[in-house]
Amino acid sequence: MPMVAFAATRRGQDSFPLIQRFVVTPLLLFGGALFPVDGLPVWVAAVVQATPLWHGIELCRGAVLSTLGGWATAGHLAYLSAWVGAGILASAQTFRRRLEA
Repeated sequence: MPMVAFAATRRGQDSFPLIQRFVVTPLLLFGGALFPVDGLPVWVAAVVQATPLWHGIELCRGAVLSTLGGWATAGHLAYLSAWVGAGILASAQTFRRRLEA
């Protein structure tokens, strides 16, 4: 949802490859999908755990391994819900501004 708000501010397509290169690819590499986050340095692991991708991967991993439940799952869902809610608010405001201009 935050990317929808960002997309509403663009007039062309020039910035999207940069988003892919500098945001999406590092998120994938360091999100915990390809290798465990436990092997990363502490400061990198803290940055990774602040990303929405890591929380989604932890939820999927818990669903596959049947370890969902408890406060950790609620925390992951709350974090992802906060990103979605903030993105909806930001995109609604951005689209409104764009349509009124």
